[in-house]
Amino acid sequence: MLSRKYFKISLIISSIACLPLTGFIYGFLICSACGNGFESITGRIFLGFIYTFFTILSFGKPWIGGGVLSHVNLRPYVLLSFILIFVLVYTVLILQKNRKQINKDII
Repeated sequence: MLSRKYFKISLIISSIACLPLTGFIYGFLICSACGNGFESITGRIFLGFIYTFFTILSFGKPWIGGGVLSHVNLRPYVLLSFILIFVLVYTVLILQKNRKQINKDII
């Protein structure tokens, strides 16, 4: 019964987090005009946050450089991030349950 509960929790968390995470990673990596050093990191992070909203608004097809006709299809990567987040959250929940069970058995 708890396994189903953890499955549902993992499903909800991964479905909410997959689009913003994919958009942030895409925006962080797409920055071609960023230089080296601290300015580069802050610019990449800022662009990552911008593309987070673009990806959410366009459901995985953000536009490039303000052009409406040039789209990038991030949906396969959204699916990949959904699967990775789901597996990670489910594994963490199961491990927490097992840790609580072991601590209860020791005490």
